[in-house]
Amino acid sequence: MNLKIRIDSQQCVRLFTNPAFGQNLTELDFYLSDQITDEVLDCLASSTSKLRRISIVECQNVTDLGIISATIGQRNLRMLELRNLRTITSEAFKYVSSPHLSGVDLSGCTELTSEGIFYLVHQNPSIRCLYLNHCRNLDDQALYDIAQCIGENLHILELDFLPNMTDPARTLHQLSQRCPKISQLSLCNFFDVSMTELITIFVS
Repeated sequence: MNLKIRIDSQQCVRLFTNPAFGQNLTELDFYLSDQITDEVLDCLASSTSKLRRISIVECQNVTDLGIISATIGQRNLRMLELRNLRTITSEAFKYVSSPHLSGVDLSGCTELTSEGIFYLVHQNPSIRCLYLNHCRNLDDQALYDIAQCIGENLHILELDFLPNMTDPARTLHQLSQRCPKISQLSLCNFFDVSMTELITIFVS
């Protein structure tokens, strides 16, 4: 017999509000789930301050409030993966702060602006790997802040398909001056200038 049991968000909340549940959680991993809501995340994260990894991918009922609930006070956080969450904005990152945070993937967060990147990199200078593919509302300021705040530690940076860059070549030149340890850089569809113009900017 093939039995499928569907658990809704209210059932999740009732389970997670048990005082003994979740005290030793070190990871949250959710993928493609409409049952994961802000309330569920609040119940889970409020019972522990030991989270080292938070991964929430394509859970479209999660908003800024849920991300704030999940990240606030998590000083042990190492990895933050919030991919394809199309409703979260820069407000979600105001309280992300961990001296150990090294990897962040926000690819596909289309409402995220450069203000959110400033919050993130200003409060987390330990970031070494940053993935911002398809974050289409980011502009040049985000990359200047990345260079200024985490450039010394940055090893991996992915910036595929960012259409709002007004002067991508000069912005990238600034990054190249501030990121001596960069070992992986992805720039699909990043430039809207000719190769000649690009070379001129970099050698000038």
